[in-house]
Amino acid sequence: MKKFTKIIGIIAVGINLIGCSASEVQTKNEVSETIGTTIISDTSINDILGFENKANEVIVTEDMVTFIDGTGEKKNIKKNPERVVSLYTSHTALWYEAGGELIGRIQTSTSDSQLPKEALSEDVQIVAKSSSAKNISVESIIATDPDIVILGTAMSQPTLVEPLKVAGIETIVVDYENMQDYLKWFKVFSNLNNKADLYDTIAKNTLNETLNTLDIIKDVEQRPTVLNIYATSKSLSANLSTSMVGGMISAMKGINIADEWNSNFSNRVDINLEAVLVANPDKILVQQSSKDGAAKEMIEDLYGESPIWQSLDAVQNDEVYYLDMELFHYKPNSRFNEAYQKLGEIFYPELF
Repeated sequence: MKKFTKIIGIIAVGINLIGCSASEVQTKNEVSETIGTTIISDTSINDILGFENKANEVIVTEDMVTFIDGTGEKKNIKKNPERVVSLYTSHTALWYEAGGELIGRIQTSTSDSQLPKEALSEDVQIVAKSSSAKNISVESIIATDPDIVILGTAMSQPTLVEPLKVAGIETIVVDYENMQDYLKWFKVFSNLNNKADLYDTIAKNTLNETLNTLDIIKDVEQRPTVLNIYATSKSLSANLSTSMVGGMISAMKGINIADEWNSNFSNRVDINLEAVLVANPDKILVQQSSKDGAAKEMIEDLYGESPIWQSLDAVQNDEVYYLDMELFHYKPNSRFNEAYQKLGEIFYPELF
């Protein structure tokens, strides 16, 4: 039972701080609304979620792969590029998963653990040691003489497109936020590497496993309310359903309480404890961005002594979960179903 006696004194303040009414956010995320309110039949899960919609837009011919990259530009890339550099670790992992090899990559302090041993070989040159484009030397990239440089949409990496273009180097800017994007980019990468069969044996297998997991919850009626915190060593914010983790929560029929705090189409929003108390979520999930315990320390420092935090049902019922970075911070790629399974264990322990 929600603690209405604890919130009655501040409920008016909390509602004002939420910032918009339920009707204003009713259509904020049509996919997650559909997932959350529709009883999904055995044959329509993929249609409702549209997992393969983006992959189906990729055009493959005998020699070329055509697609729209993260800048909105239509790309026509020849198959079998020989010299490829990747400047985003999750994309590096995906490139290898899709049958590719690299001559150069980025190195970060925390994310190399997700890479296969081939990517860690001394034969693969480290062209930068930061994911921020501000700290990436264009000259270091050019020195590797690449055919293609794979960039991400985050950390200002798209600013590298123009100087690389001036140097005559092709770029692919990867926009990757969810499983739909995973399937799209796997199809692009596997076909560029002339290994289209990997889409069926790896990516489609991941999709089918995930659909089986979603089928388990198709008749669930009791949906958990969830606060999904994104934690760094310096700040806390709440993931919306438009984020990668938020989208998975919605697919698993979780109700993201932060969606009602913001009417803009962004991925995250500031946290207000009074608004959290008004919603009093069943579960609190923390997406960690480092492996040094900084997320838990940040939450304990900011919220540990707060009577509002301590009164939350999720806190009192030991329903605060620190999510595995390999599955929920880095892109899980072929491990997407493991992430969905983990959410199933948290949300519906009686079913998983």
